[in-house]
Amino acid sequence: MSASSPARSERPPQARVLRNHERILDAAVGAADEDGWAGLNFANVAARAGLSRRPLQDRFMDASHLAAAAWTERADPALCGALADVLGSAGLLAAEPDLNDLLGALEVLAHPGPELRAAAELMLVSQFDLVLRAAVRDGLGGQIEAWCTPEPRQVTRADAGRRGYLLCQSLGLLLAGHRPGIEGIDLRHEARLLTAALAAPAKPTALPRARARHLDEKTPFDTGDATLDALLQSVLDQVGADGFDRASVERIVAAADSSQGALFGRYETKLDLFIDATRRQHAIALRVNHEYIQQIATSHGAGAADAVTLREFMRPGREQSRAHLLEQLRISWHEESLLLAQAEELEVFAREEFVIGVSRTRKEVPGYVHFGYALGLGAAVLPVLFPACWTLPYDVVTIPLLD
Repeated sequence: MSASSPARSERPPQARVLRNHERILDAAVGAADEDGWAGLNFANVAARAGLSRRPLQDRFMDASHLAAAAWTERADPALCGALADVLGSAGLLAAEPDLNDLLGALEVLAHPGPELRAAAELMLVSQFDLVLRAAVRDGLGGQIEAWCTPEPRQVTRADAGRRGYLLCQSLGLLLAGHRPGIEGIDLRHEARLLTAALAAPAKPTALPRARARHLDEKTPFDTGDATLDALLQSVLDQVGADGFDRASVERIVAAADSSQGALFGRYETKLDLFIDATRRQHAIALRVNHEYIQQIATSHGAGAADAVTLREFMRPGREQSRAHLLEQLRISWHEESLLLAQAEELEVFAREEFVIGVSRTRKEVPGYVHFGYALGLGAAVLPVLFPACWTLPYDVVTIPLLD
């Protein structure tokens, strides 16, 4: 080979190779959106792309590396761009705030398209896959850290708190985008209140310590059947540790000191056990969390209560409880029975506490209920991306918003 001849590795890729790469990424995004993590395998993606498995095997070591490429080249730019639009339209970057622009940016997340839905899937799966986790932390995680890290004379601590709160709300709206009955949701009132609170932030204050000890405890299942209680807790623990797809029946029953016969004598499948555990756990958690928030609000005000709750949900050491909550959500996107079980428990709770109906048969859901639900989901996912988020002063927004 002459000195002027390019090495094989330096030659520009052939047009066909580039086209195939784009087809593979398109197919991976479609699989993540429609089929979830279970559909992100070479056989399914190859079939979607109209290719053999060979082009995928030549490019990617395994499904994790395929997912990481789909995240880096498609999902991450889409989600980072959508979040930047929200921050910019709220006046938290360089631009002046604009209510209509903010509403439009929030609507994009509240009613996501395929790339954003795929981004949500991959973001949640990254808790359980090291390759994908590195890609997510390097991309979106690094961008959120840059947005929310105070810097002298550039980003004040209050600025970081405002950005963190809005990112939490925005990510939560994305995750709540599959909820039944939100097709006609109107976010204008909530966007108006949020714009006003962001434009006139409070000063960071010393919040009550009020540790949320209930978040560190096992779910107090009390069915009257000790074996069932153990199985319900075990499936949540195993899913929180490994994800639903990797939580084997063998490990679930072993951790419950039980047997497969005991499990399958009560449920037909692992999914049925998980749905029942989710339904029961949500019914308990919604009420315990509400009582905790109300106790703080009575003494310190609703704004302080919301800020403390965000801090406690994001606190380090609670990764597994957040993980099983997010897995409950992710699996519900692909299993309608789980989605409806979660919606029914929220409906019952909302009727009890707020004297309203949130039926899945309705075309409209009160915006403040949806915003509150979404904020809770955001509080669960933001630490996955930016672990230091729990230290931000969210009270700079919650106090002017609620008090």
